[in-house]
Amino acid sequence: MLAALGGMSVVMFSWLGLAGVFTGLGCLWYRPGRLPQADPIGVSQCFWLGWSVVVVGLQLWQVWLPVNGLALLAVTLAGGVGLVRHRQQLRRALSAPFRGRRLFLSVVALLLLWVANHSLRPPQNIDSGLYHLQAIRWIGSYPIVPGLGNLHGRLAFNNSYFLYPALLEAGPWVARSSHVANSLLVAVFLAVSLWCAFQVPRATGPRQLSLLYRAFFLAPVLDKVYRYNLSSPSPDLAVLLLGAVISASLLDLGLAPPASPAERTEVRRGIVFLAAVGVTLKLSFLPLGLGMGGLALVLGQRRPGVQAERRSPARVVLPLLALVFIPWLLRGVMASGYPLYPLTMGGVAVDWQVPAEQARLDADWIKGYARAPDQDYREVLDNWRWLGPWVRRLPAHYDVAVPLVLVGVMLAAAGLGRRRPGGPGSGELGLLLIPPLAGMVFWFLTAPDPRLVGAAVWIAAGVSLVLLLRRSAGASLPGKTLVVMGALYLAVAGGPLFRHLTLVGPGPDHGLHPTPAASVVPYVTASGLVLQVPRERGLCWDSPLPCTPLPSPDLQLRAPGDLGRGFRRAPATSGHEPQPGGK
Repeated sequence: MLAALGGMSVVMFSWLGLAGVFTGLGCLWYRPGRLPQADPIGVSQCFWLGWSVVVVGLQLWQVWLPVNGLALLAVTLAGGVGLVRHRQQLRRALSAPFRGRRLFLSVVALLLLWVANHSLRPPQNIDSGLYHLQAIRWIGSYPIVPGLGNLHGRLAFNNSYFLYPALLEAGPWVARSSHVANSLLVAVFLAVSLWCAFQVPRATGPRQLSLLYRAFFLAPVLDKVYRYNLSSPSPDLAVLLLGAVISASLLDLGLAPPASPAERTEVRRGIVFLAAVGVTLKLSFLPLGLGMGGLALVLGQRRPGVQAERRSPARVVLPLLALVFIPWLLRGVMASGYPLYPLTMGGVAVDWQVPAEQARLDADWIKGYARAPDQDYREVLDNWRWLGPWVRRLPAHYDVAVPLVLVGVMLAAAGLGRRRPGGPGSGELGLLLIPPLAGMVFWFLTAPDPRLVGAAVWIAAGVSLVLLLRRSAGASLPGKTLVVMGALYLAVAGGPLFRHLTLVGPGPDHGLHPTPAASVVPYVTASGLVLQVPRERGLCWDSPLPCTPLPSPDLQLRAPGDLGRGFRRAPATSGHEPQPGGK
């Protein structure tokens, strides 16, 4: 057990250092001497802004250089500047709220120890073996590699998230970044959500609803701790957390927008920036991100006592969108010849372009496998026979079944319950349901695997709760109501968690469990290029480059002997059949 405690200690110290770096970077978003809020919520907003700035910055960095220890040094120095510049504000924001809060500090310490314990596990997401770890290895070894999608189509998905774990692959975390990457994001989110839960009884009015909404996400995020993505470098967990953070900022904007145009513009810019970064992390975030970013430009515009902004909100955010999306789309073209692979629209005629037939096969496989993973993907693409079995599987999936039930119950109660005056802007809050509903429709039509639903259903459930309380409870919630709500929440949303409160034993690698090893065999293409092909289930894990589960005989290097110059197909090419095991 001492080995496990040693591994957990190293993980938690790494969290502390990285959280400081990202928070310092996020502080640079604001003018000297001020932060968004002088409390843990404001500090966490800095963290998420800083983390997103790093992702965007690394998109540009990798145009010329691999993402390695030099990149981590640059990020650390920039974060240190932010910490020094805002040290007094950060000290006030983090000291006063915790002074004398022994119960809270004890609970959060136990919670973070539990998260650190589960971070000791090896990567368990099957897609990490299929392509996540390989994408990270390419990012850390070379600048952007043209035509990487010709080696393996999933390497062309252009998830900017992988730049983040690649950044951590330095020093003691070489080949171990998966233990820290997602667990850091979860630890920060849970600590702030738990603080909000402790503050709900002391707050009133819109502030209470805001705190309650953030605390609402404790159950779905705690549910992720014992699942496979905590210790796997998967973007799914990051987009869930980022979606919850953005929606909470949107709720604040709808409940009580800043009266000052400058402060309101600052809040809107932050929301739009985070939403845009979320789209680059994973393309399935597109409808949710666009919806929340668009709502940020209209919420709270016409309120009594709120001054009109001098500049058009669109003019304020357009430079940010260009900064995020232009490099991201260019990275997509570099990887596959298409900006939004596996979609073939906007393809560019470059010598490394992935054949359109292969892109369509990859898109069809994703859609078919998500509908019915136990059938041939081609059998479910042009019919609805998969729908019945899909519906019958839903109750077994906590991520979908519980929030959907909560949405239905709370919206029904809001419609039938007695209405009390909701105050200014109550009607605007209903608009917050549009982005998550759009995200759920997009998920259902494209890849309705329950594990891919992301934040949309939980955002819809949280917003429904706020609408119900705003409509029926008046300005503030009485103590008895809070107790009843807490008990119901634990019973309905948190009940499944208590059956999984387990601990992970120590692994052989300083308490960590190492990444599974893949057995690979060489495969020589017609051009003489030697590929590594895994023997088992098409899983490369962290095998040497270039590894692919789908070797193509016509694959060749664009420059003989130079992997960094990329891959292309010989002129006579044809698509290959995708294999199960990834999304």
